Amino acid sequence: MLGAKVILSKINCIYQNLALETWLLNNWTFEGFRCLLIYQNAPSLIVGRFQNPWRECNVAAANENGVKVARRVSGGGTVFHDLGNINFSFFTSKDQYSVSDNLYFLADHFNTCNSYPVYSNSRHDLYLENSKISGSASRIIRNGAFHHCTLLVDSDTKLLHKLLKGDKTLVTSATASVPAPTTTLAEYARSQGLPAIQPRHVIQDVTTCYLRRYGNVSEHVTWCNEETGVPSQHDPGSVLVVEGLSEDIRAGVEEISDFPWIYGKTPRFSKDVPKKAITVHVDKGLIVQVDRCDGNGKSERYSHLIGRPFSESYF
Repeated sequence: MLGAKVILSKINCIYQNLALETWLLNNWTFEGFRCLLIYQNAPSLIVGRFQNPWRECNVAAANENGVKVARRVSGGGTVFHDLGNINFSFFTSKDQYSVSDNLYFLADHFNTCNSYPVYSNSRHDLYLENSKISGSASRIIRNGAFHHCTLLVDSDTKLLHKLLKGDKTLVTSATASVPAPTTTLAEYARSQGLPAIQPRHVIQDVTTCYLRRYGNVSEHVTWCNEETGVPSQHDPGSVLVVEGLSEDIRAGVEEISDFPWIYGKTPRFSKDVPKKAITVHVDKGLIVQVDRCDGNGKSERYSHLIGRPFSESYF
């Protein structure tokens, strides 16, 4: 039986939780050990490593609603986080890495303990009847791997649908998300007359089930607070509650919350603007060229935008 531990982050900042996730992967040893990191974020949009934020998201609406946009180190499609969503990050060695096992664990939990007909598909999504409740992405390095997935428990689906409407006319080689109908566990519970379900209930239940399955914990689960800001691998079989991060871990926050990472890592793309009769070319998130659509070269009218961060508000 492998040693196992759960880390529950009480931090609701997407950038801090992504930094913690990366730090764990780079600094912990997962041979003979596995870990489940659980966190929730204030409203956020998270694009995959090789995606275009403007194609996947309504960036302007996100800014207007105070919703943060982030880019993660894993691939996959764009997801929406809020406090009604839970993110589960399963850490293992490369040998123990199995997305299918992780999703089976979650689906089995909801089928057995809560009578929710949850199942996974070939794309490693979790579905509840005919609607998606979870998407997955992964990262594997020499010393370990993680698979993380969302779980829509009681998220604001109206805001989700509003924000996950990007500009599909952009010409780009970036990875595209695959659209799907979504629901939440809470919506299903209400429709079926089941007891109300909240994220804190799910976190408590999944934590206990995980440690019983992987951590050889038969009865009482020990919860303890992390006061140094540096999570420790000691005391397997316990839940470590993290409320703050050390300077060492927070050092990664600045980089992943900055324009060069979130927008500058976007693959080169172009946008046709018929009403202006121009084509805008963007590289590393910056406007690099504006051409006239009549084939007569560059548009001098918009030359002042060259070098500026791309924004659809310009056009």
